[in-house]
Amino acid sequence: MLGFIGAGRKSETYLAWDGRRRSTVAAKLLRPGRPVSKLGREAELLERLTHPVLVRSFGATLEGSTPHLALEHVAGPSVRAVMRRGPMAPETVAAVGLQVATALHYLATEGFVHLDVKPQNILLTSPLPQHAAESGWPERREERGDGELPTVRLIDAAAIKPVGSVVKALGGAVPELGTRESRAAPAAGVWLLGATMWRMLGGGRALPGGGPALPDGAPAPLVDLIRACVDEEPSARPSAGEVADALAPLAAGFRSPEPPAPATRGARLRGWLVEGRRT
Repeated sequence: MLGFIGAGRKSETYLAWDGRRRSTVAAKLLRPGRPVSKLGREAELLERLTHPVLVRSFGATLEGSTPHLALEHVAGPSVRAVMRRGPMAPETVAAVGLQVATALHYLATEGFVHLDVKPQNILLTSPLPQHAAESGWPERREERGDGELPTVRLIDAAAIKPVGSVVKALGGAVPELGTRESRAAPAAGVWLLGATMWRMLGGGRALPGGGPALPDGAPAPLVDLIRACVDEEPSARPSAGEVADALAPLAAGFRSPEPPAPATRGARLRGWLVEGRRT
């Protein structure tokens, strides 16, 4: 092991050297008492589910003194770490949200949903993202959107569950997942992404129980989309694919009041935006 990367409730991650690949990897070790077989199942899942935003797996070593899962090492910080500096620029929020939405859309087409989309599970690659003060928000400088935006990796494949499977309550976070009999559905991933974008835009402030009261001056198209994502009614939320369609033009800047929507989904998306402004 070369160094400590981070720890969660169920696992710890270290920077390690892979002699066969001649490169560094992130070695995920389970905390004591956790079945080692979980590492193997997670490796099999990541081998099956391949998407540019999902962190890659290089297999699991289940025997020996240090069973571990070898993962792609992403050197950049997490969104949570970056948020400590303050609110993130709207185009950065849109760019990060867009990439995560594409991964959620892919998972949904494969019959899965990621139930732990949150700032600490989204890792950023260089260049580091802009913050609100640096981008001129809310003044909306004309040069915004010209710089290179960060790319992301979504981690914690252990939280990827088959659609329809029974899941434990998530601490009351997602409205429809409040009981032990709740079942996984793609709409839950969209809610978690919406809540994450709200926290990015607001500088880490938690989503209030009564719904999002986004910061003053936040761009209306992004606000409307986030409100749609965290609607208490799962069927009223856009799909992950529709979220990606809406975020694509927003990631380039906010020079026009309304983002163009694809013709195939435009009517439904415009309906959400109009309803968001009425509430």
